[in-house]
Amino acid sequence: MGVASIETLVDLKVRRTWQLDPKRVSFEDTKWSDGLAVLTTQIAKRLGCAGVDLDVHLYKFLLYEPGGHFAKHRDTEKHHRMFATLVVQLPSIHKGGELSVFKQDVESVYDFGQRTGQASHACHCAVHYADAEHAVKPIFEGYRLVLIYSICWPTTAQEVHQF
Repeated sequence: MGVASIETLVDLKVRRTWQLDPKRVSFEDTKWSDGLAVLTTQIAKRLGCAGVDLDVHLYKFLLYEPGGHFAKHRDTEKHHRMFATLVVQLPSIHKGGELSVFKQDVESVYDFGQRTGQASHACHCAVHYADAEHAVKPIFEGYRLVLIYSICWPTTAQEVHQF
């Protein structure tokens, strides 16, 4: 029996971005993992689950160039027990690329430090529940570098059942 090849179909009207497999991304300085641990603790507190050791998994490294965007969509579960998404924008010089998150027809916009001029020299992040509709507005100048993490309940957590 042969194995069928699986291809990702790309519709440039929906999404236009370059992506690198997370297996090809590594952080050698322990300050990154230490900082991510602190951030994860803050995220747990903000999401109402303080004290829970959430699991965070790198899902993608994205590069948005001029014209890059992602139309309104909802995330699918990329890792077991995933319930939220963490977007970490690395220092990058660009215009556009704001993240819009929608909740009950209310749009929250995250500019990742563009208004304050900090996008080029500091990391910025946003967290949203995986089932929240969200979109990335088009980049019209420069390049935007982004790490996407799946936020998951720890494997030690009780299973949650919905009826």
